[in-house]
Amino acid sequence: APLRLVGPVYYVGTAGLSSFLVTSRAGHVLIDGGSEESASQIAANVAQLGYRMRDVRYILINHGHWDHAGGLAGLKRLAPKAV
Repeated sequence: APLRLVGPVYYVGTAGLSSFLVTSRAGHVLIDGGSEESASQIAANVAQLGYRMRDVRYILINHGHWDHAGGLAGLKRLAPKAV
């Protein structure tokens, strides 16, 4: 389940792969996209917190391994304004 870590920073990843949402009135930042299979769970966790993927402005990864970048394409489709 998603949870607030500190201030506007939330854990939205799966049980085994970290992903974080940093919220802001100017738009949100999603850090790490998990695996391809986890994109829908990450998006559901964002929604469970009351935020919308379409308000994500930036999607970042900390390195290019499949378990951090595999879900980026799916998440980008859900957050069309994100770069």
